Amino acid sequence: MSQSARKRCATPSRNQYRDANTRPKRSIEDKDAVEVVCRLTPYYGPTPCLVPAEENVVKVVPPPGLLRRDGSPYVTGSGKTYTMTGKPTAEETGLLPRTLDVVFNSIDNQVDRCVFYPNGRNGFGIRSKVDAHLARKKAELERLQVSNEIENRYMERRVVPGYNDNYVCAVFVSYVEIYNNYCYDLLEPRSVLTKHDTRVDINNMVYVDGAQEVEVETSDEALALFCKGEERRRTSDTVLNKESSRSHSVFTIRLVMAPFETSGFAIYPDDDPNGIVVSQLSLVDLAGSERTKRTNNVGDRLAEAASINKSLMVLRQCIDKLRRNQRLGSFETVPYRDTKLTMLFKNFFEGSGKIRMIICANPKPADFEENLNVLAFAEESQTVQVTRAGDRLEIDCGSRPPVPRRFFSHWNSGIDKVVDSAPSLLSNAKLSFDFVLKDYDDAASIAKLKERCLSVANISNRENNDFGSQVRDAEIPLRNALCVADYARVEVEELRARAGQDAEQIASYCAEMKKLKREVMSLRERLSRYEVEDEELISAEEQLRRSVKAERSRARKQDQKLKAIQDICDAPSPSFAQLRSKFSIGVETPVPTPSQKVGFESSSRSNDQTFYYR
Repeated sequence: MSQSARKRCATPSRNQYRDANTRPKRSIEDKDAVEVVCRLTPYYGPTPCLVPAEENVVKVVPPPGLLRRDGSPYVTGSGKTYTMTGKPTAEETGLLPRTLDVVFNSIDNQVDRCVFYPNGRNGFGIRSKVDAHLARKKAELERLQVSNEIENRYMERRVVPGYNDNYVCAVFVSYVEIYNNYCYDLLEPRSVLTKHDTRVDINNMVYVDGAQEVEVETSDEALALFCKGEERRRTSDTVLNKESSRSHSVFTIRLVMAPFETSGFAIYPDDDPNGIVVSQLSLVDLAGSERTKRTNNVGDRLAEAASINKSLMVLRQCIDKLRRNQRLGSFETVPYRDTKLTMLFKNFFEGSGKIRMIICANPKPADFEENLNVLAFAEESQTVQVTRAGDRLEIDCGSRPPVPRRFFSHWNSGIDKVVDSAPSLLSNAKLSFDFVLKDYDDAASIAKLKERCLSVANISNRENNDFGSQVRDAEIPLRNALCVADYARVEVEELRARAGQDAEQIASYCAEMKKLKREVMSLRERLSRYEVEDEELISAEEQLRRSVKAERSRARKQDQKLKAIQDICDAPSPSFAQLRSKFSIGVETPVPTPSQKVGFESSSRSNDQTFYYR
């Protein structure tokens, strides 16, 4: 084998422009900065560490007794998954349901199911009409049922303009998680998830090999698949979060487009694989970093936290390397291959798309250190310039008027049927002349007849050509004008129908508003009545309080009198000898008779404090 045959092929992800002299130069207008949005988790406790100062400014308030430590750029329990999913209400609908609704609101000319199919190498192919019909019959049996909760959810009505009406399209979704630096397909039919590797396709795009890509026709179907995959995603209960994500998840929406087939007016793509265009939108829910001292993780939880922290650290290193290369003009190798997460989104950082980050922070004082690292990472990410991707498809309507392609096709098909069935307006006028055949060998008369016929034929052809060219010149503008008028009429009818629905809804709202007004008036009357009763109760309570206060004062005085009497009763009484001595001083004591003496002694023995003197 020769040396050239044994030579190793160039690595797809390797930069082919190592030399600064051969590297293509790009101006600052060809690059876009990474856009970062910060979302604060609602916090109602005391002393928040993050306070919104303005619409685009957050004030950092350090908590008392702070000890600085190093941290990771993502916080666990800050509301990242909630930001992605939310709740099925108008105020709390998540990012993913809104995105799906906007995508399906903004596309047109959606083909039937199973026309496009994934080829297993990050590309797509087109089936024939017969094969698509057979595959559609089989897919109907495996179609996922949409729950009532998803059907009754809030629907986003926003529309993004700019869809190329010359293309038909289909939407495919996939859902992958990165757990312990391994990729798992959350939509695969197996009961046990298997590991998948990342590969590079012929266009140097990184993808997860073997991941299921499911075609969806509505946003409800896509959301049902997301919920199905979310049930299989790995979560766990930790000290800081009741349902902590133990893996990074990537939900990918791919819009597959191809030009209309030129042979007819049906909504079907042209059978040319080189004309297929694929647009991709990936929504990534990153797991939050965890400190072992705060979570007290052990065993599997500790290994998961280590893998999560490593992948987030490598992501930050990639951002730092990109920023350093752009600032200093150096060409240091960015460590995309260190983790599956950074490898999977390598192309986006190298100019194959745009990057938008939503940073979630929790104003709890305990998360102050993590929040500072989050904000610092967001500040650094905003300085990274990503090469702007190629311009989107140009909208070339050609001779088609400014109406949707589907309407234009159906309208022309109907007009062609009417024109083909209409009689021709041209009539071959007979140029009558006298013709008499003298005998069977009258060559002069026959030649004259032949000349006259050729003249009539030339006149008819010339008139037909002139009239046909005039018709063709006037037909296209006339058709376009009539098509625009018919489309305007259809739009007016739709607007009238919508106006009627809006009028009914407004009438319903007015009736509901009147009902609510009556309820408000009733509540106001009840409130005024309750206020009067409340004032009466307050007055009675105040009067009762005064009476209780007076009773307490009266009882206090009675207690004082009783205490004085009790003190008198409890005081020690003088002895009989002391009393007799007091009465004997200066007074001669009479001598009692024997009967009096006996009575006196008995009385003295019975009660020392009572005596009788006769």
